[in-house]
Amino acid sequence: MLEKYKHISFDLDGTLVHTMPEYRHKIVPEVVKELGGVIQNKFSIDKFWFESGRDEMEIQKKLTIQPNETVYVGNSNEDAYFAKNAGVDFIYLERKEHQFDLRDYAIATIHSLSELFDSLPYGEVMKFDVA
Repeated sequence: MLEKYKHISFDLDGTLVHTMPEYRHKIVPEVVKELGGVIQNKFSIDKFWFESGRDEMEIQKKLTIQPNETVYVGNSNEDAYFAKNAGVDFIYLERKEHQFDLRDYAIATIHSLSELFDSLPYGEVMKFDVA
């Protein structure tokens, strides 16, 4: 599945890290405190966690790899649009958390990240990036 790609990017919220409120409301303040900051309330945590405004073109400029050599893994319509706007292929991670209407955008649907990594040849090294 990943043979043609030199780069794989992941959506963070819901794809690499579960978005359950009890998880993010516990973890984010601990991390911010460790970094010397303070989180005022749960609204601040949710704003940090879900804030949009990612710029596909800025991310693409930072890559030294061409869009056709990149695949983006996500779990929502927003992630599929992000990949399409960045000009990269998209793999949908189905977690049944969101309605997903854009299956035509996805080159594959997986049900766990292990499915993705099991498709790599043994010993293969890839560059990973979290968008």
